[in-house]
Amino acid sequence: MRQVPLIENIDSLLAPEYGDEGISRTELLGKAVRGAMQKGLTDRQRDAIELYYYKGLTTTQIAAMWGVDRSAVSRHLSRARKRISQIVIIP
Repeated sequence: MRQVPLIENIDSLLAPEYGDEGISRTELLGKAVRGAMQKGLTDRQRDAIELYYYKGLTTTQIAAMWGVDRSAVSRHLSRARKRISQIVIIP
């Protein structure tokens, strides 16, 4: 399967034709990652990212909630991070 980046170059979004709306590079990157999460991750990977990074739960807490080993949660997180890095290319 051919990988098609969601955003090939985050700097291209800062070009004048997009207008200066006061959007920072960090905000753009956040939007790109959110888009990648919605389009490129499985439900379990997306849930793992949400719980770990946005809700602040540990892998042990997530594992207990899901009824799985901590290593399973770590695998979901690892695969999700890898997939996001394939979709969102940062210069």
